[in-house]
Amino acid sequence: MVATVHRRILALYPILILSLFIVSCQKEIQETPDNEQDLRKVYATAIVENTDTKATVGNDGKFSWVGGSPYHWRKISVYTTENRFTSFSMTNSGNTPEEATFEGYLFNNEKASKLAVYPEGEHQYSGTTNTLKVNLPSGYEKGSAYWGRDTPYENTYYNDFMAPMLALISEDTDSPTLKFRHLCGAFRFDIEDVPSETAKFVFIATDKGITGNFDIDLSSPDKQIVAAPLSGDNNIVTQTISRQLDESINLSFTVTMPVGTYNGFTIEFRDKDDNVLWSKTSTSTNVVSRKSLIVFPKIRTASRDYSEQGKVTQLQQATIGKGIDIVVMGDGYADWNYTTGRYDNDMNNAIDYIFSTEPYKSFRNYFNVYKVNIVS
Repeated sequence: MVATVHRRILALYPILILSLFIVSCQKEIQETPDNEQDLRKVYATAIVENTDTKATVGNDGKFSWVGGSPYHWRKISVYTTENRFTSFSMTNSGNTPEEATFEGYLFNNEKASKLAVYPEGEHQYSGTTNTLKVNLPSGYEKGSAYWGRDTPYENTYYNDFMAPMLALISEDTDSPTLKFRHLCGAFRFDIEDVPSETAKFVFIATDKGITGNFDIDLSSPDKQIVAAPLSGDNNIVTQTISRQLDESINLSFTVTMPVGTYNGFTIEFRDKDDNVLWSKTSTSTNVVSRKSLIVFPKIRTASRDYSEQGKVTQLQQATIGKGIDIVVMGDGYADWNYTTGRYDNDMNNAIDYIFSTEPYKSFRNYFNVYKVNIVS
């Protein structure tokens, strides 16, 4: 948005450190090792402690393992007796939305042990300190919905988000039953008329870090991820839309939020060149607890009420002479910017800025100032 002076708000194996003992702090290994003759396929049943736990969030805010994405996009990291994480992929959903079956490969004498983490990632576990390091990514893809098709539905996207969950394994086993619990909360935004040029949804927390590595003390009863101090760009999460939109559509975006108190945020739509197409900032305070889902009121990016269009208001009248006319107007302001008072505030701030500098400051009494409403 602009006011006067156009200012647009606009592994295969993990590395094992060997000494007199093995340090059980390993990174993820991906997929199936090449030497399959020493491996066997095993299955894990994944359920949740209650329906507040979410992987995919429906319109009712309830959990489901199965969204519109293909099953192979859903993976968990399972820790084993070989002091490593290995990947398990979802093969099918269970009898309820909260249940699913995952399959993976273990060596002949290897078993699932200690814990499992959703989603798959660069997680690290230390048996010595009984701590888990979970990585919250700064970006991921908002994929197209398939729902049983080989090709995606046009302009339809599933509402997955990478909200980490933890399941503890009480004893070593070949076929674990994994009872997942959330480690974070989440924000959800339902937005109407997302611009067709949109390639990215960007969330920016004002005063907290929400991405990077987070340590969890597994001996603590809380077992949750707490927001980090602000450092660099660890407050920014980007969801890249997998396919170019054909037209302006309605979309929902869910953002993983570590536990904490947040004093404001900004959400943006950007095009493929990272130009800001639309932006909205909130200064409200929101408290996020483990497994909480905060759903914000529906947001419209496009205008529907043009009753303010073209209205002229005199903000200042010259007290010396007939006066020199100055007109200020905004660019990119939707109808709701008028009802919330943002347009008026921005125009007044623009005028104050102009008359805070010389020679306008000394000759302010010589000017008539008018505001013109422009609804985009």
